[in-house]
Amino acid sequence: MDIATLIASNGGLSSADLDTARDALAGIGAMPGVVAWLDEGIAADLPFGRIDRAGARAVLEGLLPGVDVVIQPQADRRKKLLVADMDSTMITIECIDELADYAGIKPQIAEVTERAMRGELDFEAALDARVALLKGLEESAIERCHAERVVLMPGASGHVARERAEALREGVRGIDRARHDGHSSSVSISVGVAIFPEHAADREGLLQAADAALYRAKSSGRDRVEMSGGAEVVRSEA
Repeated sequence: MDIATLIASNGGLSSADLDTARDALAGIGAMPGVVAWLDEGIAADLPFGRIDRAGARAVLEGLLPGVDVVIQPQADRRKKLLVADMDSTMITIECIDELADYAGIKPQIAEVTERAMRGELDFEAALDARVALLKGLEESAIERCHAERVVLMPGASGHVARERAEALREGVRGIDRARHDGHSSSVSISVGVAIFPEHAADREGLLQAADAALYRAKSSGRDRVEMSGGAEVVRSEA
């Protein structure tokens, strides 16, 4: 079994999109499985079988405008290492430009940064030139920049929270509980995750959003992690 992970931004992935992807896979003889939201409206896993990954990629890539597709094996689906660019990727700023602001030369350095990112300048040489302009800036400016201006990109905190929740789920899943009759039984948990301030701006709202995600996890088969979609309604048990 393999998995097609569909990724969009700003809530650009809908249930209808996932149905379209499932139908496309079924149309070429694949056997699509049950969709699992990773972050509702943003990313979801769609398992499939019977066809190879190249065939799945060919039919899904470009099928949904604004949606990226990652085809990967189901084995080792949960990743333990993320390698990513930092500035303007995991955080919202270009650190060197903000440090330049403390030195009073942000416009000059920001222009070089933009040209380097567009490929107009050799990146390493441009970096050396920008750092040289910061000569004499106090080391304390780095701490100030971190405290005052570094903000995680929307979604980055959710990725970290989900990974921690998945680690908790897998840790509990490995526990064998001894019973009085000498046999053992396994333990599993479902986890609902809500992020401040993306899903709610206060404690009560966060609890409600996480609780709604937890109910969704349970109704989807248990032993899973679900992210809040924000503004969810908590269902009550009879």
